[in-house]
Amino acid sequence: MATLRDRLRALPSIVGSPPSSLEHPAPSRPDTFFMEWLTDAIDAEIPEPHAITLCTVDSAGRPDARVLIIKDVSRDGIEFGISGHSPKAMQMAHSPHVALSWYASPHARAVRIRGVARRADSTVEKADWEARGLSAKAIALAGKQSTPFEGDRVPLIKAKEEELAGGSVQVSMDWQVWRISLDEVEFWQGAKSRNHDRVKYTKVGDYTWDCVPLWP
Repeated sequence: MATLRDRLRALPSIVGSPPSSLEHPAPSRPDTFFMEWLTDAIDAEIPEPHAITLCTVDSAGRPDARVLIIKDVSRDGIEFGISGHSPKAMQMAHSPHVALSWYASPHARAVRIRGVARRADSTVEKADWEARGLSAKAIALAGKQSTPFEGDRVPLIKAKEEELAGGSVQVSMDWQVWRISLDEVEFWQGAKSRNHDRVKYTKVGDYTWDCVPLWP
């Protein structure tokens, strides 16, 4: 019987096909480049193309990672909404230097980002909260994310859903929107030959970046 190691070694990798060649020279800004790749993934109907992994560290320097959803991309960075009670919010408040990792397997494309986490202003947070669905709002209002609980949480959530559906206007004071600056951004486009295309952007000023190709 094959071991797990054997089965893993037998699996194919880099099975996707990029929809286009990597531009030479690369675009001058990483935000517009990432928007192009993200749009390609959306247009190709790749499942959850807006999912991205956020990596933070806790107060002891131990790394932590989780997948969340991109809400917007601009020259100021990658934006997402989270609960202020979540470990990621507390970790970013303590140590704002973070990393992001995005992968679109069907296109054999990946993006790595290093930057500084900053909260968006209150108008952005309010708009993001108002755009959330009824169930998402109810869950955020009924309890504190990532905290232990006992009993059945369904009645608590259902009660909040009924309040909201009945016209009750409730805003979570804990809802936050964070933006990760694009200090270092690497684009990777895979090739079955392993002769991958890679370019790295490094921020050198306000909305200006150096861009260099990297060896595969």
